[in-house]
Amino acid sequence: MLVKESVPILVLALVDYSCYYFTDSDDRTSLEGSLFYLLSLLCKNNNFCKAQVFKGDGLRHLRCLINSQNKQCFFFLYKICNSEDNIATFLGKGVFSEIIKSFKKYQKEVLMDYKVAAKDIEEGSTNLDRTISTDISVDDWSFYIILNNLFAKLMDKQFSNETLKLQSSLEIQEALFPSLAEILLPQLIKQMKNKGVIDSESTELRKEMFLPENDSALLKVLNKKKIQNSINYSDLNIISMQLIYSSLKAFNMACSNVFSSQVRKSIYPHLEQIKAFLFEDNISQISVTDPYGLDTELIILLKNFVLIQESNLMIERAFDMTSEENQPFNEDEPANDDIVRLFFRA
Repeated sequence: MLVKESVPILVLALVDYSCYYFTDSDDRTSLEGSLFYLLSLLCKNNNFCKAQVFKGDGLRHLRCLINSQNKQCFFFLYKICNSEDNIATFLGKGVFSEIIKSFKKYQKEVLMDYKVAAKDIEEGSTNLDRTISTDISVDDWSFYIILNNLFAKLMDKQFSNETLKLQSSLEIQEALFPSLAEILLPQLIKQMKNKGVIDSESTELRKEMFLPENDSALLKVLNKKKIQNSINYSDLNIISMQLIYSSLKAFNMACSNVFSSQVRKSIYPHLEQIKAFLFEDNISQISVTDPYGLDTELIILLKNFVLIQESNLMIERAFDMTSEENQPFNEDEPANDDIVRLFFRA
């Protein structure tokens, strides 16, 4: 009956159109949260409802919400990825590409904040109780963590075919590896070597809050601290480590089957320092405030890129348009010049 009356599409349309008619952000967020919760209940173990959400008119509304970077929409996608084993079959390449595109836009804003915060973390390492002076949107950081968790969870699902899974893996890598190689991994190494001891009494944040099932509680605590302007350097250290960890975990999941030589080249310079930390220094130095499984993800990174790199490295070869084997026409044919010209234009 639900499918026959197109109830999932109606719910999704209400969420989409509510963005334009409710000016108060709190009212809009509350409404969107309620509607997406209803939609998640409708989709639970119901392939027909999921098909309506991710195909046809439902897909059109969903794309609008993804492109507008609607946080409640990403929460819905994250929760449905947690609960539905066959969700990767319904997402399809079109939806996944939209998610990646929106993630890249969001990533730019978060990383701009993070570069500023990295300096604050170094300056505040000796006085962790002090409130930070820089205006940093840590609630956006927590949402970035949730998006990374979405990618990690999605890559653990069963895809309709292996080609689609490999394409999705490469898209996630392409979105994640520049920030990891240039900003996050160097900062992780620096924090692991130079971090001060964080007193658990100096922060309300606990690493249990960053587990997938506690995302709502995490956002409530961060919103409260933002309103009260009470975020200190202990909080910043913990959130920073969690942000790096979530990116690393999603990246490892994406590289578990295949990665390109460009990705390996960008990550390789940091591996020796990570090996030194894990095997030459004392591994028990990992703090009680560090993310669960941080050492495991570092070892997985080394396994992928050092131990069995040849098994996952994508086979690539240079393409020469002018070589004999790639010549479909004789040299004196005008079509040959057109193809070469269009090739370089592209």
